[in-house]
Amino acid sequence: PIQNLTLLNDSCLVWRRESKSAELYVISANGHRWHQKDFKHILIFNVSIDEPHPVICLELQRETNYTVKVMSVAYSQYTAQINILSPISEPPHSKVKIVPVNSQLPKISFQRSDKNGNISSYQVFVMQSMSWCSFTCESLEAVTYFSNISKMQGYVTAEFFPGDTPEHLELLVGDRQYYGDFYNAPLERGKDYCVILRTVSK
Repeated sequence: PIQNLTLLNDSCLVWRRESKSAELYVISANGHRWHQKDFKHILIFNVSIDEPHPVICLELQRETNYTVKVMSVAYSQYTAQINILSPISEPPHSKVKIVPVNSQLPKISFQRSDKNGNISSYQVFVMQSMSWCSFTCESLEAVTYFSNISKMQGYVTAEFFPGDTPEHLELLVGDRQYYGDFYNAPLERGKDYCVILRTVSK
């Protein structure tokens, strides 16, 4: 009764029917996320269909694995199944405001968002700069100030986790405090620095 069940446009089910009369179908979708063990999204509904090639679009949560079953009530022994991974949303680029600072501790402020998906942590890097700052996010190693590396390569001076971070956070770079496992070391006078906020999502 249900033939060639496929996916259209990430969230729409398409299949082929032999019967020319209307049939009642039960469609169920069970969604879960590997990074949120307690998350569940379940859809169950009935629909009457008489088209030879029905198209049913589902309202799915983003970043979720679904097992979707389609069953004809008249032929309940036959069930078609398909797995769907709904699209993963890219977090928007951070809004950056550059503030020249002289003779005081530079301040970083940012506002976190719970709408950006599964964020694991925020890491603040400090890197000594020559005339410009050149880096790629993948090249930044999450090492401490006390690691045996050149300070030109940069180190993590603070790390924050979303569950422990207020919605709006301010950090004075070089205040000699520990944030996470990292020491917010004092900056050297007369040196130029790049300060980088990296958002980590696993």
